[in-house]
Amino acid sequence: MSTWDERRKVDLKRCLDSFDEQFRIWQERTERPPYETHYSQVRAASDLLNGVRQELRKKLEGAKPATASLTRQVLSAWRVWEAFRDRLAQRQEDMFRPGLAAADEIAWACRKPVKAAFEEAGEQSPKEPALVYLSGAASPVALVRDTPFTGEEVRGEGLWRNAEELLDHLPVPLIGMPWHEVFHAPGLVAVAHETGHVVEKDFNLTDALNSAIKKAVPADQSDDWQRWRAEVFADHFALRHCGPAYAGFLADVLRRFIDEPPSKAYPPHDVRMELCFAALEEFGIKDETEDMRKVWRDSVPAAKEAQLEAARAVAKALGGVQVAGKKTLAEVMPFTLQTHQTILAAARNFCKGIAPEGQFGAQHIAAAARLAFDMAPDLFSAGAATEEVFGIVSKVEGAGTRRRAGRRPEPTAAGRTRRGAEARPPEFDHFAVGTSLARKWFKESTRGKKRKKKP
Repeated sequence: MSTWDERRKVDLKRCLDSFDEQFRIWQERTERPPYETHYSQVRAASDLLNGVRQELRKKLEGAKPATASLTRQVLSAWRVWEAFRDRLAQRQEDMFRPGLAAADEIAWACRKPVKAAFEEAGEQSPKEPALVYLSGAASPVALVRDTPFTGEEVRGEGLWRNAEELLDHLPVPLIGMPWHEVFHAPGLVAVAHETGHVVEKDFNLTDALNSAIKKAVPADQSDDWQRWRAEVFADHFALRHCGPAYAGFLADVLRRFIDEPPSKAYPPHDVRMELCFAALEEFGIKDETEDMRKVWRDSVPAAKEAQLEAARAVAKALGGVQVAGKKTLAEVMPFTLQTHQTILAAARNFCKGIAPEGQFGAQHIAAAARLAFDMAPDLFSAGAATEEVFGIVSKVEGAGTRRRAGRRPEPTAAGRTRRGAEARPPEFDHFAVGTSLARKWFKESTRGKKRKKKP
């Protein structure tokens, strides 16, 4: 008959072995379709947890059988891993996989030009793209790399200190989309906006953006525009990938909250839209932009002319921001009248039940779906049109291929990042600003939440 000590030792070993097995299984899955696009993301999450896994293994070798804390420590590590595993596992549901795959491709397509410019200039940059997932938040949301994130909450149980410290630095950017968007292709142009937040952080564009904005606006407006920078850039970034389709989408979103002022992180609604209109005119899309402006102004109070003038100046200045070597945003991510006309032709084909012809990026297909929705909303009242869009995205050249990570920074001696000075506040984006649900989610997820510690 075995002793309690022997049984307890096996219990603890299986507790840790089952945790380690997760990483082997997910790494094997990402060696082949349909998960190989997540190759670098899984390895980044695995690297984050390597240190605590090694520490737990050493503890197991010398653990006293009666030690209950080791089980709790392993489960704490599970709770950190769950932040990634749960989002990856959404793709195992057949109903969610096509929409998530399309969103992943859009995020990658929007990131790729900047990444390529940095590599061409011989400059290093993080290789892992954002991981898109579905959430109950009312608005799309981005959590950028190297910012605090949350693990699984367990009532009455704090996290093991060593696992808790891992939550200070997110290794893979996350983009959350409302659950229903996975069934509605026209909403996926929002992914371009969220990717803009990720790109700003990953490629260290903040200083250059702040400098360009400061030079473009009057001194008495500078503080406001510096505070709006992240949202201003994300809008501009989305326009450079989706053009008027994104502007139309944003106008529809803002109309829902036209009587509610935005948070301090956002420009006034009319200023935000003027920024979009001015950018489109800079792209050479003039007649259609003026029509959009007139429709918008018919239903929305106009901002002060000084603010609108500043918006036009900022839209012009952003195109000249250098992102890699001597290349500007306008050179790295050009969007022209011809680009828009190509997308518009694809949208009209969608309305006729004809698949678009020619070479398209995933972001262009999302833009065409949005324009088709503007032309014929009933087309997307059922799921068939959205399924068609997702199918077209899946056939884009390079879709579903592996995106390898480059060399990752070496972990600290304990295999975890340090708290304190290195930790930075997260930059979230809430598209439908002013919604009580989005605000509640934001507060509960990031601010004011004190994690309980256990030794």
